[in-house]
Amino acid sequence: VIVLIIFRYFGASNSNTPFSVVKSGLFTVELNETGRLRAENSVTISAPPIRMNLQIVELVPEGTIVKEGEFIVQFDTTEINQTIDDRRSEINLEKANMKRSMVSMKNQLASLNSSVENSQASFRLSQLRVDQMEFESEVQKEEGKLNLFQAELALTQAKDKVDAQRQIDSVEVLSLELKIRQAEMDLEKSIRDKNKLTIHAPAPGLVVYKESWRGGSMSKVKVGDTPWRGQILLELPDLTVMMIETFVSEIDVAKVALDQEVRIKLDAYSDPVFTGKVVEIANIARQEDGLSEANVFDLLIRIDGADPLHKPGMSASVNIIVDEIPDAMWVPIESVFSRNEMSVVYKKKGRRWRTEVVKLGARNNNSVIITGDINPGDKVALVDVSQKDEIISQQPRETLKQESKNGQKPKPQRSRRRNRRG
Repeated sequence: VIVLIIFRYFGASNSNTPFSVVKSGLFTVELNETGRLRAENSVTISAPPIRMNLQIVELVPEGTIVKEGEFIVQFDTTEINQTIDDRRSEINLEKANMKRSMVSMKNQLASLNSSVENSQASFRLSQLRVDQMEFESEVQKEEGKLNLFQAELALTQAKDKVDAQRQIDSVEVLSLELKIRQAEMDLEKSIRDKNKLTIHAPAPGLVVYKESWRGGSMSKVKVGDTPWRGQILLELPDLTVMMIETFVSEIDVAKVALDQEVRIKLDAYSDPVFTGKVVEIANIARQEDGLSEANVFDLLIRIDGADPLHKPGMSASVNIIVDEIPDAMWVPIESVFSRNEMSVVYKKKGRRWRTEVVKLGARNNNSVIITGDINPGDKVALVDVSQKDEIISQQPRETLKQESKNGQKPKPQRSRRRNRRG
C-alpha cells in the first residue's frame, strides 16, 4: 500500500503538459486595440475654382515630403494664355477707341464754341443797331428789338449746346474709362487664374494622392486627369504631430479616460515602442464596421514626439494603460479553471500537479492577478489536468466550498483507487 501511495504521488507524469511560470512585479491592466495613424493637422489641395477646362500636366510624386512654398501641381495653361492675350488686345482696342472719341469730342466742342462766338457777335451787332434807332420809326425800332431778342436767344442756345455737349462728353469719357478698367480687371483676373494653375504647398507635409470615382472605380489622381472645379486632389498631413484612430467596445469604454498613457507599436516594425495619450473619447457609440452589431466608441490618441517611421495610414497596435498594480502576482488566463464553482490552478508539485484554489484580481487581455498558496516561479498547467493520473489532489465539491467559506486552503486528497492484483 505504501508503495502504491508513493507511486500515486511521485509516479511518472506526462512531460508534454504545457505550463507557464507564475510571475510577479508591476502588473499592467491594459486594453489592447488596433488603430490607424493620421496627422492631427492636415491640408487638402483642391482643383482651382476657375471657369475653364482643367488638366493636370505635372504632379510631385506621392510620398514626397515638401516644405511650405514648394511646387506640387501644375495645370495646363494653354487656354488661360489665350484668354490673357485676348484681354490685352481688348484693352488696347478700348484705349484706341477712347483716343478716337476724345479727338471727335474735341472737334465737336470746338465747333460749338465757334457757334457761341458767332452768336455773341450777332447779339452785339443787334444791340448796336437798337442803340442807333433812337430817331427811327417805331416799326423799325420794334424790328430791331426783335432781331436783338433772336440774337440773344441764339447765343443762349449756343451756350447751352456747349454745356450739354460737355456733359455728354464727360459721360462718354467715363464710359470708355470704365470699359478700359473692366478690361484691365479681366486681365488681372486671368493672370490670377493662371497663377492658380500652379499650386505650391501652403504648409509643410507629406504628399498623399486622394482617390476619386472615375470610370466606374476609385482611382488616385494622376497626370492627364481633368478634375472638376474644387475636386480634392492631394492631402498634406503634417508629420510633426501624429494621431491614432481606434475604438473600444461599449463594455470597456468606462475604463478609458482622457490623458491615459498608451503604448504604441507599428505593425510594420518590430521596434521601437512609442508612447502617447488618449486625447478624445466619442460621446456617442456607433456600430462596428462589418456584419457585427456590437457598439463601439471611437478614440483619438496623440503620439508623443515625431518620428520618421510615422506615416499616415499605417496600422498599429495600441495598449491603453488602465491601471498599474505594484507587487502583484499573476498567471495566464488560460491557466485558471473553474472547479466546483471556484477558481483553481494546477501547480507543479514534483512530477505531478496539485490543485490550488485561488482568488482572482484584476486582469488584462492575457493575464490575471491571483492570490493563494502560489509563489512566483511556480509552474502552472495551461490545460485542465484534473482527469489525468498525474493530478495529486481532487477534493469533493462540498469540501472545497466549505473550506473556501472558512477561508482555509483546500487540502490535497489522495487517490482512493485500489491496487488490484491479477
